[in-house]
Amino acid sequence: MGFKLKLSFKPGSRIFIGFKRGAMVFLSDIASFNNFILMSFTYFIGVGISTVFIRVLGRHKKKLESENPTTYWKDLNIGEKPIDSYYRPF
Repeated sequence: MGFKLKLSFKPGSRIFIGFKRGAMVFLSDIASFNNFILMSFTYFIGVGISTVFIRVLGRHKKKLESENPTTYWKDLNIGEKPIDSYYRPF
């Protein structure tokens, strides 16, 4: 017939909850910094090297836009046509 004291929390659990919250904030900051560094590195390597290769090859954006642009536009000539021309359009 002993009296048992039931505790809803362990005596040291408050410390661990605070530690866990602090660790999560710290690790999310580290993850953000890590992502920033990795994405910056990827951007400078990917875009920078591509730009250098394009300039070495002599392909400039303005040259590509100003040359004779070709078009695949076809005039439809909508109107009445003979019925046989509709049987095999391709």
